[in-house]
Amino acid sequence: MPKKVEGWKGSISLEYRYTAGVAGERFFKELKKSGRLMATRCEACDVTYLPPRIYCERCLGRLDKWVEVKGPAFLYSYTVTHPAGKPEVVGLAKFKGVEGGVLALIANSKERLRIGSTVRVLTKDGRMELSVQEKKTR
Repeated sequence: MPKKVEGWKGSISLEYRYTAGVAGERFFKELKKSGRLMATRCEACDVTYLPPRIYCERCLGRLDKWVEVKGPAFLYSYTVTHPAGKPEVVGLAKFKGVEGGVLALIANSKERLRIGSTVRVLTKDGRMELSVQEKKTR
């Protein structure tokens, strides 16, 4: 008969500090200052990264070119969370021709959400929010 192993009892206090990094800091400063959604672009690989990065993951070249991401995006995924017992919907928006995307609360989450729906990224006071524009799927 196997010997019963007692588990450790108690708690561990965890503390962490998150840094957005050089590219992330510039991204959030620009978002707060002008409301613009900025990405980095690798000219050698013809790839635009959102969120922005310092180095291209394909060629490892330094990414010094910053471009504004405009236009509608599409809802790639979403989930319902319940902070403080109140449901909130968080969505992942992706843009055509851009590697990656942005996560944000969906403003009009009472709409029937469909993957592929067109969404707009709204920015105000350095915050992002998604707004569903139509109910069509891609």
